[in-house]
Amino acid sequence: MIIALTDIILFVTAFVSFLYGTRIALSCGANCNPRKTPEERAELMKERIPAATFVFFFGFAITSKYLYEMLLGSELEHLGFLAIILMSLVNAFLAATAIAWAAMPKRWKLF
Repeated sequence: MIIALTDIILFVTAFVSFLYGTRIALSCGANCNPRKTPEERAELMKERIPAATFVFFFGFAITSKYLYEMLLGSELEHLGFLAIILMSLVNAFLAATAIAWAAMPKRWKLF
């Protein structure tokens, strides 16, 4: 019962971190309009991309742990804790950057 409750709490935490990370990255991209100077846009990106990456990191760390245990069929010690952390950090940065880039107003003309 305790294990199931722990898994549910971790799943909800991962889901909420994906939602909030997406929202932070979307607001970062949407606020980078061409009327602002490049310095203002760079400052906005320096503030919000690390915040979105940090929030995404929790979701990717939780889901990566469960996915690798499920796919490898063994315990986490074979892959390594540091490998999970590094892969989660890279995935979080890529997700935050891609969502912010897709939300930029100039990108809307492409679709």
